[in-house]
Amino acid sequence: MSPLARRIALLPVLALLGAACASTQTQNEPWIEVRSANFRFVSQIDELRTTELANELELFQGVLKKLTNAREFEPRVQTTIFVLRDTYAYRLFAPRGSAGVFIPLQRANFAVVDAESKRISASNVLLHEYTHYVVHNDATFTYPRWYDEGFAELMSGTDVEKEHIDLGLPLAHRQMSVQDNRFLPLRKMVTDDRRVTEVENRILYAKAWRFLHYLRYGSRVGFPDRSAQVSRYLLRFNEGATPEAAFREAFGTSFEALDQEFEEYLRKGQLRGLRISREGFPDPAPPTARRMSAAEVATELGTLALAREDTERAESLFRAALQIQPDDARAVLGLASTLRQRTGPLALLDRSGEVDALYARGLELAPDAALSQLDYAAYLLARAEDMRAGEEQSKLLSEARVHLLRAIELDAKLPEAHAKRAQSYLEFEGQDSAAGLAAAARAHQLLSSNAEINYLLALGLFRADRLAEAKQLASAARLRAFRKVEGLDALDDQIDAALAAAPPADAPPVSAR
Repeated sequence: MSPLARRIALLPVLALLGAACASTQTQNEPWIEVRSANFRFVSQIDELRTTELANELELFQGVLKKLTNAREFEPRVQTTIFVLRDTYAYRLFAPRGSAGVFIPLQRANFAVVDAESKRISASNVLLHEYTHYVVHNDATFTYPRWYDEGFAELMSGTDVEKEHIDLGLPLAHRQMSVQDNRFLPLRKMVTDDRRVTEVENRILYAKAWRFLHYLRYGSRVGFPDRSAQVSRYLLRFNEGATPEAAFREAFGTSFEALDQEFEEYLRKGQLRGLRISREGFPDPAPPTARRMSAAEVATELGTLALAREDTERAESLFRAALQIQPDDARAVLGLASTLRQRTGPLALLDRSGEVDALYARGLELAPDAALSQLDYAAYLLARAEDMRAGEEQSKLLSEARVHLLRAIELDAKLPEAHAKRAQSYLEFEGQDSAAGLAAAARAHQLLSSNAEINYLLALGLFRADRLAEAKQLASAARLRAFRKVEGLDALDDQIDAALAAAPPADAPPVSAR
């Protein structure tokens, strides 16, 4: 392709990206895709800096392996990290004022990084959220919220250097005073963290990080070594002990006494982390890189915009991709999904059948792609939701399941396909709830970090009258949600009412293994 033709092909993408991408620099620095063992990057910056970021994240995952109880690190779904050249471009795909974005979905994780920040490394937010993702995928263990957030913050203060790795570095945005500490007493943080106010919630992140920092590293500056007690506390918590009992048995002291001890640690101001040698962390395999076409870039950014529920931007980007490459199944199905979301419950009546035609076209273009089958099934389920129970709804549900089984045949480890099967049984009247429970359990086995999947499994367990397990999964769904989970509040109320009416019964914790 000639330089002139290349510039012409890029024009639709540049126009849609706005002023940040309208400069000649964008044209002179083509987008690249970089793949490492566990991550995929869609990058607007040069290959050297992108591969450095990939290596940092691979090493960070190695640190997580050593410091967590998580047993499996095989990527459950693909994690794509968008590296945008400057802050203006970043703000087109991220909330204003944010330091980084991590969007965990059932088919993929999406992250956004601003390359104009002072240092091109995985931001604190990215490390924090990726820590949550890895830890939550260990379905055999649950963490109380203060520990969950405190550990993610602790891990976000990781710095990878050539000869060593620093862990638990101080976080400038999590400063707190002794007065702040007293505003959220330890007892409230540990036992009542779901009912904290907005101000208390801000302090919770700072205190949870510093308190866990103290428990892990306080002995290095003359305080009692409480690191083993943390493990004991988590074990008792997972065995079903109340927060108060788990705390008392593990730490052997009162909330108030340990809060005073923690305040002394704060007054010293000695928040040292841990430096470990790089010797135990072999260099990751070299990432691979390739240049991306203008159509690919538009489709990738459209997919990101859709994941963020920015349907206006997503529609523009998918249409731009199709102007360049009309037979791109991903762009066709992306546009179809975007239009379905934009038109709401009357999707079939809007746009003169455009949505229906796009889904059919996308499936025709790539019938042997698992995501094509999945997208078409999701469309059929959305149509079923728009009508009352009856013969026509049953036909749509049956057809959706055919496509979902085909998606699973093509990719048996695609969590969203199993979750959609569960939805087709559990969220519609008169369906086989036992089949829904089995599908939800499989989805949970594949991706227990996902809040919607936890909700579906909780719903299936509730329908099977396994109330204690249902409550456990509903609580996990609430903890792991990054956006509102429809139906969770109502289900929680139903479970609580059923538990109050039922005689006490012991139930083993749910295990997806």
